[in-house]
Amino acid sequence: MHLPETKQILLSLENSVLLLEINDPPSNHLSFQVLKDISECLEVIRSSSVRAVLIKGKGRNFSKGANLEEVGQLSKELHADLLHSANRMFLELSRLTKPVIAAIQGACFGGGLELALSCHLRFAADNAFLGLPELGLGLLPGLGGVHRLMRVVGEAKALEMILLGDLVSAEKALEMGLVNRVFPRKTLMERVSLLIKTILSVPQAAIEETLSLIVAARSQRESFWIDQASEGFLRLLSSSPVFRNTETKMDEVAKSHLPK
Repeated sequence: MHLPETKQILLSLENSVLLLEINDPPSNHLSFQVLKDISECLEVIRSSSVRAVLIKGKGRNFSKGANLEEVGQLSKELHADLLHSANRMFLELSRLTKPVIAAIQGACFGGGLELALSCHLRFAADNAFLGLPELGLGLLPGLGGVHRLMRVVGEAKALEMILLGDLVSAEKALEMGLVNRVFPRKTLMERVSLLIKTILSVPQAAIEETLSLIVAARSQRESFWIDQASEGFLRLLSSSPVFRNTETKMDEVAKSHLPK
């Protein structure tokens, strides 16, 4: 099967598992190019040759989310178009009837966590830390993170994470149900590969029917929630200059909320 050539996503297919690796270390930002590249991969992901998708970041981090320097340079109209496209792409990932799995190590916050929340399963290395610190920049999670986090960990825990801006450790994330399992960093990919092999040992039709039921159960109001999040993000984007100190500001906000 032909794999598209993308600028900031590395693709490989082995044993029907498509590995999608964000190739912008060390931060692995969800830049406009990365989001465009992921969108271009959707046709491959839909292919019958692909039975599962594994998403990871190259190097020591999963993803630190949006490239805020890019965000600050866009017009509101262009940002609205890009935000809408990214939300639809994340929504399609979450509704696939083949397993989409995030292998998380290091930083996974902001849009990075929103991408991971769009996956069916999240496996973390023991050095991972996760969160949605956008409120510290005068913004909100604009890619469906609020409602997906609430669905995964419950309303009370989601509110605590978002309003306090806390980044949680891998072990805390496991306790909350935010990630499914935690492994030593050096063995993360090996252990995840074994779990995927176990998942794919059952008939594909059974996997597809099961995921179809899960998607149907949660999708009735999902598009509405995502549109609300996009609109709220754009309102804050036009009224708050706080975030415009770009990546340094985001890292400062994140570091101030690292797990103790």
